[in-house]
Amino acid sequence: MATKTATKTATKTAAKTAAAAPAPAPAKKAAAKKAAAAAKPSLTKAEFIETIAKDFDLSKARAGDVLELLVETIKKQTKKSGAFTLYGLGTFKVVKRAARKGRNPRTGEEVKIKASKTVRFQPSPKFKESL
Repeated sequence: MATKTATKTATKTAAKTAAAAPAPAPAKKAAAKKAAAAAKPSLTKAEFIETIAKDFDLSKARAGDVLELLVETIKKQTKKSGAFTLYGLGTFKVVKRAARKGRNPRTGEEVKIKASKTVRFQPSPKFKESL
């Protein structure tokens, strides 16, 4: 009988402690994710243009034009043929997403999500190997 009472008391104490501890606020979680993402080294578009300009002895304006041409070519070819492969880097591929049901996180209400298209990138084996 004494062990049942001790178990009930321990369970009640644990429940009170869990209820008393404040849950982390969603804003704090989002801020923590942003801080983690900011800690990762990344190359901005301006830094990328600067690197191209320096490596190929081009002006920054000309290097920017080269980068814009590359991006526009990838977009046009992916849209036109459904895929664009840059050997040594990988493949950009258009994929279709089926319509589905989702949930509004704020209200919990069920929401219809329309079918859509998106682009996926699949790195080449050479690129994966280099990592």
